[in-house]
Amino acid sequence: MRTMMRMGRRVRLDWRGLAIVLSALSLTACVDYTPKPRGYFRIEPAAPTYSLYVNPRFPFEFHLSDQATALPAPADSLPWLNLVYPALEARVYCGYWAMGEGDFPRLEAESRVLVERSARDLRMVRERAYENPERRVYGSLFLVDGPSASPAQFYLTDSARHFFRGALYFDQAARPDSLRPVVDYLLNDLVELIETFNWK
Repeated sequence: MRTMMRMGRRVRLDWRGLAIVLSALSLTACVDYTPKPRGYFRIEPAAPTYSLYVNPRFPFEFHLSDQATALPAPADSLPWLNLVYPALEARVYCGYWAMGEGDFPRLEAESRVLVERSARDLRMVRERAYENPERRVYGSLFLVDGPSASPAQFYLTDSARHFFRGALYFDQAARPDSLRPVVDYLLNDLVELIETFNWK
């Protein structure tokens, strides 16, 4: 028999007691703990309906989702336009430039540089070219995979007089896993904008 100290008293254990104590210790020592993955809130945006957005200040028009609000910059400033999605804490920052001769290569190059700056690796950038010769609308949609301040950007032009650019940003830290459903939802809106874009 063995003697153990318990709370200042001696306790005598026979071989059965010792076996029970060792069994209990071995069971608790073998518990395998696996942490649960971090959870995110489920985001289910409402299905959009589109209407034509027209503003006399701008020489273009396009379909805009009813989930977004178009906020043009003040009339005395540059021709900027923000498409704000309050429920999704997202914005598409848009700008328009009236082009002169030779401006297109510079504006296109600047757009590509801004896309490259938002990507950690150029291999994470996917480009989708777009053209509609009937409306004289040409451009590209850039999708940035992985962590990025701006997961989607685009530009549209007629290659001669007009250049329109947009970039999607969120009003919160970029978390690609949790924002993926929202990015996919907003990409549908950007594709709708691009495909219905028209110079006035």
